[in-house]
This record gives sequence, structure tokens and C-alpha cells, in this order.
Amino acid sequence: MTGGGRGLGRAVAWRLAAEGASVVVADLNAEDLEHTVAGSPVEGAVRAVVADCARADGIQSVLDACAALGGVADALVNNAAVLSGGLVTEVTEDEIERVLRVNTMGPMLATTAFAGRLVAAGAPGSVVSIASTTAHIASLPALSTYAASKGAVLAYTRAAAVDLARYGIRINAVSPGWIRTDMTSNLGDERDAPLLRRIPMRRPADPSEVAAAVAWLLSDDSAYVTGTSVAVDGGWLAY
Repeated sequence: MTGGGRGLGRAVAWRLAAEGASVVVADLNAEDLEHTVAGSPVEGAVRAVVADCARADGIQSVLDACAALGGVADALVNNAAVLSGGLVTEVTEDEIERVLRVNTMGPMLATTAFAGRLVAAGAPGSVVSIASTTAHIASLPALSTYAASKGAVLAYTRAAAVDLARYGIRINAVSPGWIRTDMTSNLGDERDAPLLRRIPMRRPADPSEVAAAVAWLLSDDSAYVTGTSVAVDGGWLAY
């Protein structure tokens, strides 16, 4: 899993470990990874790799670590992301490239490398990429670059699912709304944030609630589900 050092990535790692999976988490921050490993509900179930998963060589190092556990990894979670703000007239070329590199190219490169190993081994597998409600609606101002990066993830999810279905490889996404994580802390105090008025359930999601959706999409319980996105947003997109 990419972006497993904290927040949603950490919650997903712990949920998968609790369900019996052997999990390899990757992140650029070694200290954050140590906390993810130490907090695992199952001792030894989570292992860490410091890697840049926006780059092909970083992704290969993660997949190599998975292979060292025995066999080919059968599940991939594309979670690494950066949040970017700025009005359309203010955002720079460098910022656009940074956000697209991490949020869009990273999942594409990871899925390509992961699926390539599965196809070579003749094995099935499942990919879940973390998208966002911003990929569906313009929920907040000054998020155009971030929204575009996540919209591309959804388009890629659908197209890749069609390409890989014949190999037994499923590709899906989860579109969270507001989650209580460090990344979204700049949205304000949830008790009085105007954003709450857009959420019918009137609260942000706990990371564990999004992790549950990811775990379901990776499991055999969703064996006939591919090429789609599950919204975990408290009714945001329905409003």
C-alpha cells in the first residue's frame, strides 16, 4: 500500500492486518511508518518500506518487498496523495506537476507494475485507488488541481478495469468525503465548519469507516465489482 504512514493509509493497513492480511506499507516518512507498524493489531502483520511511490523505481522496491514475503502480491491500495489549494489563476506549473505526479501518475505507475507481475504469474488480484468526492463535484473553491488529479484517477480506474478484467484483476476506487486526518485539518474545526452543511450526516468520516470500504473492495465479497467507485461521504454526493 502506498501512503501508509498515517491517516487513512494507517487505518487501511490496520484493518487489513486485522482481517489476516500480510501488509507492506510504503511512505517517504520513516518515522510515520514506524508508528503504523507498531500500532498494528496483529504483531508482525505490517511491514514498512521507505519509498517514493510517485516514481517507478520506488514502486518496484515496494513490490520486491512484497515478493520477498513469498509469491506475488494480490492486492494494491493506491493511497499516497498530496492536497493542493489555490485558485485557477494562482496555481503554478510546478504545483500542477507535483500534484499530478503524486496523485495521478503514482497510482497509474503502481497499477501498471502490480498488474504486470500478476499477469506474468497468471494470478488474479485487486486494486483500490483512493479518489475523492472532489472528482465528482466542485465541492470547495481553490481545489481545481487536486480535483483534476482525482478525476483522472476515476477515469483511469474505469479504463484499467476493462483492460484487466480478462486476467481476473479488478480495479476499483473509493471516493471519501471529509475524513478526520492530518491532511484535512486545514478545513477548520468540524464543530462550526461551513463544510458540515454539505454533509447530510453532519460529521466527517472516521478513517476506519473508509478503510472498511477499501477492505470490502479487496475481498472476495466484491468478486463481481470492478470499474467503479464507492462513495464514503455521509451522503455528500447525494445532496
